[in-house]
Amino acid sequence: MQSPDPPAERSIDPQKFLAAVAICMVVALASFGVLRAIEKHNQTPGGLSSQDARLVLELAATTGRLQARKSVGTWVPQLLADRSKEARFPALLPASVLLDYRTASKRFGALLLRSTDYDFDGPDAYVSIGPKGYKSAGKARAWCQAAGLASDRCIAKRLARAPDKR
Repeated sequence: MQSPDPPAERSIDPQKFLAAVAICMVVALASFGVLRAIEKHNQTPGGLSSQDARLVLELAATTGRLQARKSVGTWVPQLLADRSKEARFPALLPASVLLDYRTASKRFGALLLRSTDYDFDGPDAYVSIGPKGYKSAGKARAWCQAAGLASDRCIAKRLARAPDKR
C-alpha cells in the first residue's frame, strides 16, 4: 500500500501576514482599554500616557504602511504639523503627534507612516500623508490647496521605500 502524498507547502503572503498582525494589535489594544482611552481623551493630548500614545501611533503607522502600498512611486500630499510647542515641552510629543494625526485622519483621511520605512528627509518621525497618490507633484499640491492647506503645512512628496526597506 502506497503512503499518501505529503501536504503541499504553503507560502505566506507578507502583506496578508502584516494585515493579520495589525488586526491582532487592535484586538490586544482594545482588550487593554487603550482604544477606549483614546476616544475618551481624543481632544486632550495630555489625557493619554506617552506609552499608550506611542502604542497607538505604532498601530496607526502599521495600518498606514499597508494602505500606502499602492501609493509607492507616486506623489503624495505630506501634511506638516507645527512642532514649536514640542521643542519647549518634549514630553508632549507622542500625544501631540497622535492628536495631530487623528485630526488629519478625520478631516482628510490622512495615513500615518514612519519616516524610516520610506525615503523621507530627517530623523525617525511619524509622517502624515494624504489618502492617495498622484501622477505629478502639481496634482498633489492641488490636493493641498483644495483641502485648504497652505504651502507651509502641505507639500508634494514622491513616496519611495527607504533604500534598506526595498
